[in-house]
Amino acid sequence: MAETLADKLNLPRCPHCRRTFDNWSFAKRHVKFCSVVFDYFPGPKEGKSKEKQMATMGETRKKKGKGGPPLLHGSDVPAKVSQFTIKVKELREPPDNFSAFGILDFAEPVYEKEGMAMNQTNMKQLAVRLGFDLEEFDDIEFGDLAARAKGKKLTVMVALKNNPTTHQMVRALDIA
Repeated sequence: MAETLADKLNLPRCPHCRRTFDNWSFAKRHVKFCSVVFDYFPGPKEGKSKEKQMATMGETRKKKGKGGPPLLHGSDVPAKVSQFTIKVKELREPPDNFSAFGILDFAEPVYEKEGMAMNQTNMKQLAVRLGFDLEEFDDIEFGDLAARAKGKKLTVMVALKNNPTTHQMVRALDIA
């Protein structure tokens, strides 16, 4: 096979469609969305009804747990809001398939959501707000924390945080 000018110049090339590019920036962007790959893995068929189509990953992620209400995320809060107050209905343990430390249910819906996932940082902050000693956090029983949280009013702050999975700055919820 004859060597082309692109091979001689060592230009970046798409491994799927073999298209050459002037620089690596364009090549990387193209490879992510190369039509050869997307034609090989087609999306849902045109003729299917919406009831039979499976939920998207975004919809599945928003549900966060089987059978429970949709949970509040930082992206659900309007951009102008930096903090809001909630009243705790209950603090409950998450399902086995859920990675959060707990689920905080609201007494009244907040931005059309009925609860929020509690990560380790929020659980520690909640424990401090409820009078527990942070040095003994690992020894606190979940039931004791849940009993003290029930009926309390808490302030939730909306802050920009680094998402460890996507490495992007996203709006996150923090117990103040």
